[in-house]
Amino acid sequence: MEKNRVAISLLNWNGVELTTQCVQGLLQHQVPADLYILDNGSEQNEAATLTQRFPSVVSERSEKNLGFTGGNNYWINRLQDQYDYIVLLNQDTIVTGDFITAMVTVMDTDRAVAACGPTGGKISLWTGKVYSDEGDDVIIGYCCLMRTSVLKQIGPLTERYFAYYEEADWCWRARLAGYRCQVVPTTTLRHIKSAAYRTYYNARNMVWFMKQFASPLQLAYFFCYYFTIFWIERLRKRSRLTDLWKAAKDGWL
Repeated sequence: MEKNRVAISLLNWNGVELTTQCVQGLLQHQVPADLYILDNGSEQNEAATLTQRFPSVVSERSEKNLGFTGGNNYWINRLQDQYDYIVLLNQDTIVTGDFITAMVTVMDTDRAVAACGPTGGKISLWTGKVYSDEGDDVIIGYCCLMRTSVLKQIGPLTERYFAYYEEADWCWRARLAGYRCQVVPTTTLRHIKSAAYRTYYNARNMVWFMKQFASPLQLAYFFCYYFTIFWIERLRKRSRLTDLWKAAKDGWL
């Protein structure tokens, strides 16, 4: 596999040590891809630190936090004409070997596959939930290899999502265009999960996703489901109520 067929988009946000650990793994194990880092609105100019530590890697900075969507689109829009595939990789991933080759082999073998990655999920158009490890409707975005020809056909990530559910939106758009996604398990990549800002963005973006893709009957069911969960949370965990209510207003209105 030629190295320049694959690009990796890696976003850094106030986590230069996590990003450093990830980049060290990529370089140490000679992962066959070109690496592009965007310091995505960190409080300090961490792109300068990363450039100093890894002078052979392209590192740029956005003064504004563009979110997971805008940050990755920064590289997608610049690189999609130069590469066959682009990998979206979270900074909080630990690389212990080549996880790229197996995914590229799958994509080369079946051009109906728009995206693949080590973890997938099944989407319910009744509840809006993504059930991890139960299917491949969506590839979980901490590591997602995307075919650039499909990116050019259906467009990049939907930027208004900012973070969470953007991979569900993109994978579903690919599905409607006649493609599918595929899980390619790997033991050479581990994700350190983060819950920052998760409640609000997850809930709001779930509503947006359902409004776009669910049928009227499914959307009516989801409306009842969402506010049932809201009242359950009111009794269980009041600290989440503000986020859930704001997400409901921003998502439904």
